Amino acid sequence: MRDVAAAAGVSPMTVSYALRNHPRVSAATRARIQELAREMHYQVDPDTSRCLARVASRGRGIREAIGFLHYGSGAREQDLQRIAEHRAGERGVGVLGLWLGQEGMNVERAMGILEARGIRGVLIGNRGLLEEVEFPDCGHVAAVELGQTHAGSRLPRVLGNHFGNTRRVLDQVAGAGYSRPGLVCLSHQDEAYLGLLRAAFAVQCLDYPLWVPEVWSSKAFQSWVQEEKPDVIFSSTPQVRAELERYPDLGLVEYHDETTPGKGIATLQEHRKAKIERAVDLVLSRLARGETGESHPPTQTLIDGRWIPGVSLQPR
Repeated sequence: MRDVAAAAGVSPMTVSYALRNHPRVSAATRARIQELAREMHYQVDPDTSRCLARVASRGRGIREAIGFLHYGSGAREQDLQRIAEHRAGERGVGVLGLWLGQEGMNVERAMGILEARGIRGVLIGNRGLLEEVEFPDCGHVAAVELGQTHAGSRLPRVLGNHFGNTRRVLDQVAGAGYSRPGLVCLSHQDEAYLGLLRAAFAVQCLDYPLWVPEVWSSKAFQSWVQEEKPDVIFSSTPQVRAELERYPDLGLVEYHDETTPGKGIATLQEHRKAKIERAVDLVLSRLARGETGESHPPTQTLIDGRWIPGVSLQPR
């Protein structure tokens, strides 16, 4: 759809409207876009078409089809909302963001707002290990979770391929000539990654230095490096970067989902955009098929990260 939009000089949403003969687009523009689509052999995805038919408002065009429940309101959550809105906009629908914890917004109120607006698709943001935070009742909506949000949930889930990403880092490290990679992450990060970083190390390295403290301590880190003598560190903890000046020969690879890696730092970056786009597509597919509640069997979609080289991992 984006290719057709670029060729026509319009937005993807305008293409979506035109291909469905929506009166919001003039007859002349509709005809021009439809002719371009035929020339480019573009075919509308049937699941998406059925979904759009379900969420069209009576006589008022397209309304919000998806609610996005955010367990936070920082810059990261704002970016996730923008990505979701852009992806849904390409499909001709909107996303209503609801920020739990702000201005009295809780799960019950959020779900009530979605029900009142007739929104039956829900994207549930990653709440990490906040088990005390209420989880929504999704029995009557087409919901998809982001990340490890609720241990007992059987909803479809989209998350980073932490095990595969770590194996990829270890391959890069070995290819660069390093022989003793160490893993550093705080205990709450280890839990958030479900222990999968450690699992990948255990599979690929028979013996490896591991440091998983509850809180960061520069002194304890230095003692660990002197005792274990890793030649490269794989870490999800940003404090390690500041220690590199003490160890000029120590390699470093970071693991996170920030949009901008540290300058010169080799990074395995979780693909934030791909995760959100896939989650939006799954919600729309569930809506198109009329699926609500849990999936049987529960499914999860793993998204590979992106390797970003940096001077912190120099060949040996």
